[in-house]
Amino acid sequence: MLDADERPGAPPVVVLGYDVWRQWFGGRADAIGHTAQLGRTVATVVGIMPEGFAFPLNHQLWMPLQLRGSGYAPLEGSAVQVFGRLAPGATRAKANVELTALAERTAAASPRTHQHLRPRVLAYGAEYPDDQSWIAFSMAHLPIILVLIVACANVGTLVYARTATRDAEIATRYALGASRGRIIGQLFIEALVLASVAAIVGLGAAHWTLKWGFEVYMAGDYVPPFWFDPGLKLTTVLYAAVLTTAGAGMVGILPAIKATGSNVQSQLRNLGSGGSTLRFGWVWTTVMILQVALTTIWIPLAMEIAEEAVRDRRIRKQFPAEQYLAAYIAMDREAAPTRDGDDAAFRARFEQTYRELERRVAQEPGVVAVTFGNRLPGMAPAVRSAEVETAAGATPIRARICGRRRSAPGTSKPSTGRSFPGEAFHDGDRAEGARTVLVNEAFARRYTHGASPIGRRVRYAAADPAKPEPWFEIVGMVQDVGMTPTDRGEAADVYRAVSSPTVSPLVMGVRMAGDPESLAPRLRILAASLDPGLRLDEVRTLEEFV
Repeated sequence: MLDADERPGAPPVVVLGYDVWRQWFGGRADAIGHTAQLGRTVATVVGIMPEGFAFPLNHQLWMPLQLRGSGYAPLEGSAVQVFGRLAPGATRAKANVELTALAERTAAASPRTHQHLRPRVLAYGAEYPDDQSWIAFSMAHLPIILVLIVACANVGTLVYARTATRDAEIATRYALGASRGRIIGQLFIEALVLASVAAIVGLGAAHWTLKWGFEVYMAGDYVPPFWFDPGLKLTTVLYAAVLTTAGAGMVGILPAIKATGSNVQSQLRNLGSGGSTLRFGWVWTTVMILQVALTTIWIPLAMEIAEEAVRDRRIRKQFPAEQYLAAYIAMDREAAPTRDGDDAAFRARFEQTYRELERRVAQEPGVVAVTFGNRLPGMAPAVRSAEVETAAGATPIRARICGRRRSAPGTSKPSTGRSFPGEAFHDGDRAEGARTVLVNEAFARRYTHGASPIGRRVRYAAADPAKPEPWFEIVGMVQDVGMTPTDRGEAADVYRAVSSPTVSPLVMGVRMAGDPESLAPRLRILAASLDPGLRLDEVRTLEEFV
């Protein structure tokens, strides 16, 4: 790309990733100069990146960022990410000092917009500046570290007990002329063999788990960052070898030195008199007490986690998630709105396009029902504080509700033959000023004590008590879906009817009589034929989302 490509109004150009070049152009050397359709934009191919290049994460297409020639006011324009390469010999700490100084000058020039700006230089792919420190690592992996402490205490106690029970054998061999080095070497070799077998098994399990996890992610639309390479690195294997040798030394050499020390004569006397040579000092006694205590603490937690996993799996099996295809849908704007009415025109075009897409999808073979919303069952709900009117004229009570917004609640649940009071949504409920909602059975159990919630009101908690949110009237009740993780079937859900352009994000759900994945390629074709700017992301079965 050239500097001129970044000027406003410059002809669109694109650089293709190696895989996209092979897929779109079959690896042809004359692809440069040809055009590629990117949404509504037709761009000229001006370059091909080498194989494996996917900066900044896993991207395969690059276009110039065209900036406005007149410049931007503070906080104006779209958000951007900045990547930089440190100069030779420079450090992140030095770069952070320079960036802080630059931010202070900017804050002095524009205090209204930048006085609270706190810049920081992050390692590439990092979450915060000092995330490479051992403290940050320990806090992020505290549960794993605690489990490892219990495991290490178990192994250490067993190895020490094994060595202690051989005190008689070691003392006898030592008295018969075996050198101290020979005994220590034997115990070290034994420990090294056991540790090596454990290391090989552990490395193999880790390698297989990484490969399996990579394949699971790749089964969907997720593409890992370019620096992620599943499997073990040579440095990891070498590090494990060093730890194995050090561990064998600790569990083999140190107990052997103690067993062949100055107290070997007393051990022989105890052995001759029929006494025991097994002795645990205060260190190992303390370790064993801590081991039992930690294990006891973890047992109830482990049982709770296991029970929760079984319960969630049982609840989710009641919903046929494997019959649904889900997709995030959005539409590209031709240009940023600059006149009054532009946004309304875009929303109208989006709604018209989506409705046509929904109509065409409903006509596809095997499609049972189509719905949309900002979430589908099994996706993380938006939990919000609210006020509920439990009875007519009663003082509202505080509540925590899961707000699932969708257009047709009845189409995304399996039929049970049960009837519920109230009424379903109609097209009038999609209007922007509509104030009607449906609730689920759990809502009635928690906040109306099993009585009918029809006619009651609910509203979201306001950030400013002086400006309360508007009330919504409950006009119907639907069955519990039971797909929210760890809710024990008691998640109070509230449903609103919405129109497609007001939902963010918009998720389409399609229930199929056959394999849902068979519709995925056809869904993309239908979307592209309606509008090249209609984007479909994460097209996969609802079961994969769950």
